[in-house]
Amino acid sequence: ISMIDARFFDALDDVAREVRGEPELPFGGLQLILCGDLLQLPPVVTDTSVLDLNGQPNFCIDSIAWKHLNPATVLLKQIHRQGEDLQLCKWLGEIRVGRLSPDAATALGERNPFANDDETDAATCVVLRPTNAEADTYNRGQFEALDSAVVTFRGLSWWREDPMATIDASAGTFRPKLPDMVPETLRLKVGTRVMLRMNLPSARGMFNGRCGTVTGFLPYVPV
Repeated sequence: ISMIDARFFDALDDVAREVRGEPELPFGGLQLILCGDLLQLPPVVTDTSVLDLNGQPNFCIDSIAWKHLNPATVLLKQIHRQGEDLQLCKWLGEIRVGRLSPDAATALGERNPFANDDETDAATCVVLRPTNAEADTYNRGQFEALDSAVVTFRGLSWWREDPMATIDASAGTFRPKLPDMVPETLRLKVGTRVMLRMNLPSARGMFNGRCGTVTGFLPYVPV
């Protein structure tokens, strides 16, 4: 919800009132569940004319619709991913509100491999970029710098139009359907850094964002 600006939130309210035929009720009486953290990503705005006097976007909480809606707020306090590291949780909480203590700043600075010229750690850390294009450029440069051989994988997923149809791609009963996050052609090398992009509940410790390094390839065995 933090990425929705005030003008768009007001527009959604207007549409909901009109569609539901309840012009006097916020969002036409529609029940809303709004999830997000207003201290993280700001609204995405491409029209600079809607920015405030400081050149910043207006959050949805600044909208007229939000004031009419007056939603109840539920604050989630239990941290699951770093729950066992209480010190790290404390530091992340300070960063979230923009009030990093001197002790935290010093401790985190000591763990910065780029500042300490630690080439081993620097090669394995996650580097953040503001756009996908910049991230792709960085990843491509790191990939090309590896001197190992390229191994190419081509993926194809299918969904069946007729659940009772036989599994016969040539007969047109299936169509290719790969998720946007998975490239149809994946090029890897030994030494490539990879990141898991979804949670695997059945695999302990395999969660979205978990990183690893390619150490080798197994022979292909048809299923």
